[in-house]
Amino acid sequence: MDHFVWKDNFSIGVEEIDDQHKLFLDYVNECYNAVCRDHESRVTEATIYDFKVYSATHFLFEEDLMKEKGYPERENHVKQHLFFESQIVDLENAHLRGSKRTLESLVVFLREWFLNHILEHDKKLAAFLKSRNFPHASKNAGNRS
Repeated sequence: MDHFVWKDNFSIGVEEIDDQHKLFLDYVNECYNAVCRDHESRVTEATIYDFKVYSATHFLFEEDLMKEKGYPERENHVKQHLFFESQIVDLENAHLRGSKRTLESLVVFLREWFLNHILEHDKKLAAFLKSRNFPHASKNAGNRS
């Protein structure tokens, strides 16, 4: 059973980004469900790979959109992406050195990242896109419900 359920207030009103965020939650739930089966579950190469691919594709999509639309907070937003990517690289390096990091600690980080990044940074981006009449930004984009 998934622990992290998509809620309407997570939506930023840009369908493609919302769909990508839902995929992120699916990955977080995979980790959470593994922890539920075994609290000693460890981070695997497959887990690291999923988050590397996700961040590479999702962040590139957002960053291209920010650049194209002239988003004034792009630099700060990109710094947030770089931080996430650095955490995944650190996780991968530790794994390659034989670290036995638990999925439980990863789930805590991923949950906090998801909530903070979407509810703060991505909602600001959505509000900007809405103000620029971006065709995929709904009327509720950027609103905190």
